[in-house]
Amino acid sequence: ASATAMQAVAASATAMQAVAASATAMQAVAASATAMQAVAASATAMQAVAASATARSAIYINYMVTQSILAGSDIALTAMRNSLNFETVQNNEKNNNWCSLYANKCFVLTMRQNNKNTGTYYQNLRTMIDGSSVQKLIAETYNKNVPVGKFASTLESMVTGYGELNGGQICEIFKI
Repeated sequence: ASATAMQAVAASATAMQAVAASATAMQAVAASATAMQAVAASATAMQAVAASATARSAIYINYMVTQSILAGSDIALTAMRNSLNFETVQNNEKNNNWCSLYANKCFVLTMRQNNKNTGTYYQNLRTMIDGSSVQKLIAETYNKNVPVGKFASTLESMVTGYGELNGGQICEIFKI
């Protein structure tokens, strides 16, 4: 579909709900950078995607196209935060041990932790679907939501050095 045609579909709640509910249509949209950019730029379209299990599955499966587009769109991130599939997850574990934050597929919006130590210690996330991990200095993530913008097959966190034992390893996620 052309960019203009997709923008028109994305602006229509009725059209986007139909697209989001169709596995075939949503798969085609999620596989196309042009179509996904139009969807991510429309609050109406993103609300339909957020509400549809079919659409959420398609954006996850096509992460190579969708991940950076969603991460770079304030409209998409806001729609995820405002959806029923948004959740703040947290857990804790002693130093240099992984803890499970979420056991299913998700899009990780942000990470933070409550360890106020200032040494060269890190908060780490793993099991990103693209094979990467995320590592930030704890000074960066101490009581601050730091953007992540990645899909995860499951979500695990670790704080090196001191660990964080007060439920203080925290992520904002959008559940797939």
